[in-house]
Amino acid sequence: MIRTAINRLYSSIHENAGVFFASVLMSLAAIYTIYFTAPHITIVMLFFSIPILFIFILRFSEMKYLLIFMLFVDLHYGFSAAGWFSLLFIASYLITHYSTPYSNLKHSLTFPILVFLIAVVPSMVNIAQWFPSVVLIYNLIAFFLIIAILGTTISSVKEIRKTLSFFLALVVAASIEALFETLITGKRSFGIAGIMFTDYSGIGVVVSFVFLALSKGLKRVVYFFIFSICTLGNIATQTRNSMIVIIICLIIIGIYLTLKASHFNLSRSKFVLIGGVGFAIMILLFSAIKQNNPDIVKPTAEISKDKNQFFNEAGYPTGSIGSRLLIWHTAIQAFEAHPLIGIGIYSFPYSSQYYRTIPKVLFDLYVKGRTPHVGYLALLVETGVLGLLGFLFFLISSLRYSFHNLQHLKDKEEKMLGLALISTLIYISISMFVTDAWLLGHGIINFAIIIGLLVALGHQADNVARTRLIGSMRTWR
Repeated sequence: MIRTAINRLYSSIHENAGVFFASVLMSLAAIYTIYFTAPHITIVMLFFSIPILFIFILRFSEMKYLLIFMLFVDLHYGFSAAGWFSLLFIASYLITHYSTPYSNLKHSLTFPILVFLIAVVPSMVNIAQWFPSVVLIYNLIAFFLIIAILGTTISSVKEIRKTLSFFLALVVAASIEALFETLITGKRSFGIAGIMFTDYSGIGVVVSFVFLALSKGLKRVVYFFIFSICTLGNIATQTRNSMIVIIICLIIIGIYLTLKASHFNLSRSKFVLIGGVGFAIMILLFSAIKQNNPDIVKPTAEISKDKNQFFNEAGYPTGSIGSRLLIWHTAIQAFEAHPLIGIGIYSFPYSSQYYRTIPKVLFDLYVKGRTPHVGYLALLVETGVLGLLGFLFFLISSLRYSFHNLQHLKDKEEKMLGLALISTLIYISISMFVTDAWLLGHGIINFAIIIGLLVALGHQADNVARTRLIGSMRTWR
């Protein structure tokens, strides 16, 4: 048996030696890049982990869990840790599925994604500094491929649930770590996952709320615990934007579940009670942490009575809102220069100096090297009206596709998973009004994973619809 397995492994590598060699070169390129930028301890950890990664590259079924795990590794050297690892994830698919026709990667959202990608291409004409803007376009390539790979290789609801549960477990672990760090140090904490934890914990809150509302018995108790921990973790970050997005998202979910209660076999009165208890818990937890650490509300109340303006008398920002206004002012100037196709995808941080009209000292301090901080604005500035419309077409298509599939799912667990994933997509859609983190780095990889799971679940809905159609035809005959 062992000899047979070794022969199969050798055959797989031999028949696809070119792809395997390419994956090795990509990994060596990553090592080379990190070697000249990373601290020594990171280099040591990297070299110890490379053999493990090459073992897992031949075990594709585990690679998606490692990809999710990498979302919580707060390393950024050109790309995020998840961005670098996505190279191995894609290589693993190519190696282990070498005999699968690549046409199988086509799915229901392929066309909307391609429309978005094609709409972005014209912006490259206006890129002022090609490096590293062109290199960063890999984020979009990874986005497209991860969706296609996950959406077409995950074949069961059980696997979707395990994948989402793994992500939720990591959010809970990171929330506990962030909470303890906040209570011990008295300072805001993003935990082991870094700044992206603000949104991970937000997703954890909305997903666990859906499960809490639709579960029963002991499972409801478990999701109540997860909801509380994720809420505490988010409060620990002291980030007003994610708190606002969570509240808006929960209101939307609440309205939807109230209107569609019968579809989920949910009692409206019980759901209203659960929703009320959920909001009361959030308020109580926030009040409890505030009592222990009064400074926790400072970032959310940055403009106090003593700071009733965005800029001081010298013209310098008095807080983050003032600095954002300077960035947005420059972004608007850039948009006015190239409104139709933009200044170039991923180029604002590296070419914003060509569009500045504010004093150079303010630009150097608060704008230079920074992104627009708003997802939709970043798309508008960098890819123009054409690119933004392409993205909105993809986003709206994804939401319509997901809600349509939800109507065809009949199993209770499938419907719970469907609504939980849709809630995450809603969170991302709203969050892009206050952050552009979903367009690159960890954010775009996480975005791709969510869409990939929605596509995979959509295949289950298609199977249900197809079965119902066949059944009705047999009845008619």
